[in-house]
Amino acid sequence: MKHKVRTWLMIAGLIVEALGCGGAIEMMSTVTPVPTATPSSTAMTAMALSVIPYSDPDYVAPGRGAHYWLGTEGALAVQLPISGQPEQTLDRFERYKWSQIESDTGVFSWSLFDSDVKAAINAGQKFAFGISSLCPPLYCSNLTVVNGVSLSYPLYVHNQIQAESVKDWTALNTAEGSFWIPNWNSTHYLSAWSRLLNAIAAHIETSTFNGIRFKDAIAWVDVRGFGTYGEWHNYPWDALVPPAGTTATASSLISIIDASKNAFPNFQLVGLLGTFAATSINSQYIIPPQVSCYLAQTRNNYGEIGWRRDNWGTNASWLAQYVESNPIVCSGGALLKDLIMNKWKTAPITGEPNGSASTAASGGDCAFYDLEREVRFYHASSFGNGNWGGAQSQTCAQNYIRAASKATGYRLQVNAGSYSPVVGIEKSITIKLAFRNTGIAPTYENWNVNYELKNNSGTVVWSGISSMVLKLYLPESSDRNITDQFTIPQSIPAGNYSLNLVIREPSGYRKPLPLANTGRALDGSYFLGSIRVE
Repeated sequence: MKHKVRTWLMIAGLIVEALGCGGAIEMMSTVTPVPTATPSSTAMTAMALSVIPYSDPDYVAPGRGAHYWLGTEGALAVQLPISGQPEQTLDRFERYKWSQIESDTGVFSWSLFDSDVKAAINAGQKFAFGISSLCPPLYCSNLTVVNGVSLSYPLYVHNQIQAESVKDWTALNTAEGSFWIPNWNSTHYLSAWSRLLNAIAAHIETSTFNGIRFKDAIAWVDVRGFGTYGEWHNYPWDALVPPAGTTATASSLISIIDASKNAFPNFQLVGLLGTFAATSINSQYIIPPQVSCYLAQTRNNYGEIGWRRDNWGTNASWLAQYVESNPIVCSGGALLKDLIMNKWKTAPITGEPNGSASTAASGGDCAFYDLEREVRFYHASSFGNGNWGGAQSQTCAQNYIRAASKATGYRLQVNAGSYSPVVGIEKSITIKLAFRNTGIAPTYENWNVNYELKNNSGTVVWSGISSMVLKLYLPESSDRNITDQFTIPQSIPAGNYSLNLVIREPSGYRKPLPLANTGRALDGSYFLGSIRVE
């Protein structure tokens, strides 16, 4: 081609010389330039991408599915994604009694908490937790006993409240035993609760394990601090009449919510479903309506607060009063039921199953027959793999649980794409991908969609981040087409490379996010095609 161009230039020069300058200008404006080959770098090559059929076994992914819960594994959990071939889940949840962490004023024991966080880190999991200030003795062991009654918050808090005019009180001989109940409005209780959460936050901020910062391994923090198990309900003491002044006020409950917001401003928070059970719905409920609205409408730096249900699998008619039929009208005219039902678009829905196999079988052919429908209806992203009430030994229940786990959360896939197969002298490359989320919820974590060039030895020589934002990418019925253009550094040697896609968490803690596409390599990447750098 260079010889042809040189020949044409020589001919043109002779013509110009014969015609003069005017002729040269005329010649340049009328003579068709010598055709050159279209640079191959402008052509696009289609990618060959295959989607995993939904009928195939599920794949384990972060932030979705049945997560590790209650220390359950082996015979106490349902094997996922298929029977006989269990895989390690990528998320873990634990719950603690206040007194397990703080025994006296500012005296903290981190051994149990740290061992759980370290176990999660060793397993490559993210860790979520909640702290309970009221845990009845039927299901909670190693409680302090004061005057023959179990106490699950620190003794020093009990003594401080006892010195106030309105004291904590005892619920005796309930269905779950006898236990102390704090005065939820106590200034000492509210201050101590806030200090506890701040201490936990500071510990997370400053602790590391095997080079991993605790804060990078946190998935979410529950907004507890009120009610039995911190679940914002008053069972099994609902039939008792609390002493005057001990019924939680709206101001006190909002303070409890704010304690979590202030201590954990940059973490995902998850509230309890009981927070939506307002007194205006049923006189037996104990939450003022403005508190229900506050939880549904407030947020921290990370975003809105999700909610958790701790009785998944129970096809209960009363649940609609809390959620889809909730009649409360919040500030600005927003309906609480809409805020609750749309929360999945901005924050996760999670929880744990009902602990009774017989209850979870009511109205159906087997325990947890309704679990998948509930998961889909409320757009849940996860639930705990434990507390099955014996149903984990039933084959039919196992199948229902696996189906529900597969249905949860996001299901991200790349349906098509194309790219520049040649990086020419301009060093530019164009990549087009068609994404789709075919799940029932988005991912709520930050992820970077990375492109990588690898040489023949598998070494990454270049990487670029796509403009595609996966966090809060909602399910869609059509593809989202993304076009990214990059300039490859001149320092990249000429040669043949492979173009790969890998989705990484910015902190580097999580393993790469898997797509619902086949061909995932051991390093979590997907081969898109071959590229020649010139």
